[in-house]
Amino acid sequence: MFGEKTLASSNITGTGAYTLDAAVGSFKSWRSQFADLSQVFYCAENSDGTIWEIGYGTLTYSSPDTVARTLIASSTGSLIVWVLADAPIYVYSAPTAAALTHLIKGGINTTRPAWLQAGGQWLDYTLGLGVTWVKNRWTGTVNIEDGRYDIAAGIFTPSPRNKWVDNGAAGLTMATTHVGQIILFDCSAAARTFTALAGATAGIGHGFSVWVMGYGSTTNGVVIAPNGSEKIDQGAAAASLTIPPNRLTRLSWDGAKLQWRTDYTPAPAYAGVRQTVAAGPVDTAGLPTFLPSTSASLTLTGQNVTSSAPLVAASAAGWSVMGQPIDYVGSSTANPVWTGLAANRAAATPNFIYATIAAGVFAYASTTVAPLYQSGGTPAVTSGQITFNISEMKCYLGNGVTAPQVALVVFGEAATDATTVISTVAYAYNGRYQSAFAATLPAIGTFTSANHNIGVVPQFRKFAIRCNTIDRGYAVGDVLMNDDLGAYDGGNEIPLAIMTTSKLIGITAGSNQAFNAMTKITGTVVGTLTLASWDYQFIASRQW
Repeated sequence: MFGEKTLASSNITGTGAYTLDAAVGSFKSWRSQFADLSQVFYCAENSDGTIWEIGYGTLTYSSPDTVARTLIASSTGSLIVWVLADAPIYVYSAPTAAALTHLIKGGINTTRPAWLQAGGQWLDYTLGLGVTWVKNRWTGTVNIEDGRYDIAAGIFTPSPRNKWVDNGAAGLTMATTHVGQIILFDCSAAARTFTALAGATAGIGHGFSVWVMGYGSTTNGVVIAPNGSEKIDQGAAAASLTIPPNRLTRLSWDGAKLQWRTDYTPAPAYAGVRQTVAAGPVDTAGLPTFLPSTSASLTLTGQNVTSSAPLVAASAAGWSVMGQPIDYVGSSTANPVWTGLAANRAAATPNFIYATIAAGVFAYASTTVAPLYQSGGTPAVTSGQITFNISEMKCYLGNGVTAPQVALVVFGEAATDATTVISTVAYAYNGRYQSAFAATLPAIGTFTSANHNIGVVPQFRKFAIRCNTIDRGYAVGDVLMNDDLGAYDGGNEIPLAIMTTSKLIGITAGSNQAFNAMTKITGTVVGTLTLASWDYQFIASRQW
């Protein structure tokens, strides 16, 4: 752009490019100061300086060398039309006010200065002088945005840009050119291996980082294999580390500890109960309403699902090496549809309707094999057999030969006759159930129940009663639980028994006195509570 003590004479006429003769006296030649095709500033004038021109242009090596002319200012206000009488014309390198102002102010403008060389920066304020300035770097062919100044807020935000590269269904060995890239691996058929370079490799260095992510599978991830005896996340020397699928992960070199480090970007996470339908439309009692009670065909179409009442489910898939729960969360604002349900499946042996989850999207399906929930053990390979190992927090689906891990949640049940759906069960959200309070305690010797519809036998179950009229010293609003109550058959007083199944919870009142309890003030045991003075409810929870 600028050259020290650079001056040559020229004998051109007209407005063409300056031809450069030899350097004048002790001055340096243009060629000695600039590379071929450099952008240069020039000042040209006649011998007494009465005619002058300041501009910029491209220096081209030739015989003789030339400098193209783009006007900044001149003694006439336009390109000088040089004549023979003006010779010799002195052309020298000099900083201009325009260039120096750019260097001091950062080149704030609405367009890139045409003379800006590759690597130069300039600020674009076309979005508003008092609104946003875009910091650009000119590469010689394109502008690359470095960041933005929010003038009103007085802050600068960098513009990190990463290059996404789809490596496809193959492994890959790291190269220094991968720095800053996001490399995708197609893991639909198998896990893929990304082999790291040695940390001492030229071009790696402290803080070198590259991003990786596996896609196409809910179980297969990306295996990070270290080089030689290097460690990953303080693991064993030379031990590999598998990044869960669909987790955008940065792999960076820790030069202080001489090992690779990984960190995940926020992934779909679920803070509530795992392996369950989590949310959806509800009735006034808070119970699910995403299933109709019947259907005129063997296709079951859901109902009431909207953008304000989306259907949400979370499938558990174990834990990450960072101690994070791995949950695949799906959601839909459209009603679910289960097609091809098996005919003639009674309520005792129904169709179990479920959905697999991939990239947040549900794929609906069904099976006639009852799901199996177990603490641990080998998943059954029976075709259509859903197995959930509670200790692992992982779900498996048998295919007749194997039982691969899947992201799957069971939504409920559908009983059928030869051509239609005759009844449905929508499983309780989050594996929890709490009925509304019902008036008047059950009568002597009667069995009373409610449908909790959790889908498994609940581990937590309660029968609660709430006083609605002062009774036995209890005030309105006082609540007792089944542990506080007893049943009396005329000769024996025993604790209340609560019966549960995968869908039902119930209790039987005493055959002589329905419900006994201590008085609130004295603690003495009294006879039966006044049935009409109390309301009751059932509470159940899966507890995992």
